[in-house]
Amino acid sequence: VIWFRMEDIPLPLHIMTLGTPGIPLSFAYDYKQSFYIGDSRGNLAYFDIGQSERNERTPISVLKAHAKEHVTAVTVMQSGIIVSVGNDGCMHQSKVTNNGQLQRLVSIPVPATTGLKHIWNVTQSNGQEDVILGGFYGNDYVVMDNINGYEFVRIPTGGRQKRQDFHIGFSNGCSHAMAICTGQKDGSNIIEFHSSHSFDE
Repeated sequence: VIWFRMEDIPLPLHIMTLGTPGIPLSFAYDYKQSFYIGDSRGNLAYFDIGQSERNERTPISVLKAHAKEHVTAVTVMQSGIIVSVGNDGCMHQSKVTNNGQLQRLVSIPVPATTGLKHIWNVTQSNGQEDVILGGFYGNDYVVMDNINGYEFVRIPTGGRQKRQDFHIGFSNGCSHAMAICTGQKDGSNIIEFHSSHSFDE
């Protein structure tokens, strides 16, 4: 994974080598100079990109978080907890210990999905953080708060094997708007919009 500074000529700042047989698929950066990468073999790697001036880096710690399944999304909570999801159908929580090692905290199965794809870290007006998950159940794409058991939306999209792109935004906690672009067999695209409120508001 190469981190560039975008200038007239892109300047590579960090070159991060996983050292695992997997392919990098997802990442998160917590602005404390910690960088996390999830790969195609279930690994979660932790890099401290502020530890030296060297461009080339190897992970300080690697954790087998999602068996041998793809790690499809990673986010970091304000508390420092790292949350990841994967094709194993689990939401995994871990943390970095005082000696710089990734430590497994809990792995929570999400039975309402057959493949998790997205994580959103949503802060409520009272400062509480909620983890919102997005993934597939059969041919439906589902957005849910797995901890509180609330399902925001369930949309038939044809399943995770189709060519798709998703964008969702949250405000005031649970208010949301979502756009899904799905590729069709004839090469065209269909864009669907969903919102918890009227688009006229």
